[in-house]
Formats: sequence, C-alpha cells, structure tokens
Amino acid sequence: MRYRLAIACLALAFPLLTAAAGDQRGCGSGLDNRPGEPGIDVGGVAGADWDVSYGTDLTVIVKSGGVVVATQTYATGVGGPIDIDGIQVDLKAMCERGDVTCPQDVFPNQVTMTQPGADMHLLAVTFNPKGALSDYEKATLLGNVDSDHDFSIALGVGAAAAGVCGLLSVSYATGSITSSSTNAAGVPIGTNLSGEIVTGLAGGCAVLGQGGNAGAAAGITVELRLPFTAVRR
Repeated sequence: MRYRLAIACLALAFPLLTAAAGDQRGCGSGLDNRPGEPGIDVGGVAGADWDVSYGTDLTVIVKSGGVVVATQTYATGVGGPIDIDGIQVDLKAMCERGDVTCPQDVFPNQVTMTQPGADMHLLAVTFNPKGALSDYEKATLLGNVDSDHDFSIALGVGAAAAGVCGLLSVSYATGSITSSSTNAAGVPIGTNLSGEIVTGLAGGCAVLGQGGNAGAAAGITVELRLPFTAVRR
C-alpha cells in the first residue's frame, strides 16, 4: 500500500520521540541524527548502485508471547525443519512460497540507494517485490542513515496490513557504513556496509496449508535473521 513505508518509519521512530532535545533520532531504534551533521553519502540525490552479498547462515528465532522458545541456525537455502510449538515446518519450502518474504528475498544482487534530503539522513533503497513486499506500490523502501553512519530500513508494519503473511513490525534491515574519502563538501562517502536483515512472520503464516496447525501456531512469531554486506560500485 502506498503509505505503509512512511507509517513503518514513524512506527519505529515513535518510541524515540521522548529523547532529550538535541538528540534527534531517526527511523529505527538507536539511530542518532544530530542537527547540522550530514551523515554519510551513500548515493545522494542522483543515487548510487551497490552490489549486495548475503551471508550463508540464516538464524531462526521462534517466540511465543514475546518469549524466545527456540533458536536455530541453518545454511541458507538448505532448510531443515523448524519446530513451531511442536509443529515441524520445512524452512526451505516456506521461503520458496510466493507469499513469504525471507531475508534473502528482500534485496536483489544490486540495489540503488538514493538520499532525497539535503542532510542525507532520509534513505530510499530498491528491493525485490516478493511476498509481502509485492504490496508496496513504490519502487523503494524507506530508511534512515544517521550521524554515526548507521542505517535502518523499515520492511513491515504488521500482519494485519497484508494478511496472515504480512511482514511484522520487527522486520527491518540495519547495520553500519564505512567510508574511505570525502566529497567536495567534506561529507564522508560510503563505500562498504554490513548489517543484518530481519523478517518477522506470524506463526500462522509459517504453517499455512497444514490444516489445523494454523490454530496451534496462534500467538507464535517467527523471526528470520540473515547477515549481508554491500559494496558501492
């Protein structure tokens, strides 16, 4: 939906609105947009292309009532059953479904990063329109690059926004950016980044098509976490 990304950004920033004056935090917990500090150039208004590489280990975290009940790491694409409140789910088969967005589905091998604002804190990133992300009408996800060269990109606003397999509000991409030079205005130029992509799904989505198992998975959430890196072209 057209406004979901902006809502997601506001939802992430809302708990931080009570921060002390002068500590203006952006979209995502812990981000710090300091007044007068331009952050880091990862594309500017013209945009820049970045080559994305994913890690090989996908971590699955199953929660019940907000409490972690199971954690397991698998090789990406290999799968292996995950236990969701006693129900066995094939991780590889789940990620291959057209209605599910796993971390390795979020970004293509090359993304374009653009910073529309003069202060370079607002970030727009292209993405793969798969699963819940196919609901987004715009071609970019919105995020924030802060004054400490950390970034956060919002991916979801809750299952209610896109049916049982919508991305939960815990879904995001986050990490840090490094630079080796500055531009003519003295702003650091980002050349590499590293971070983590997290996609959160309702338990009912993970067991979709398994008959009565959907009811047993009510109240369960599944978080999939995958490290990734990117290099500026």
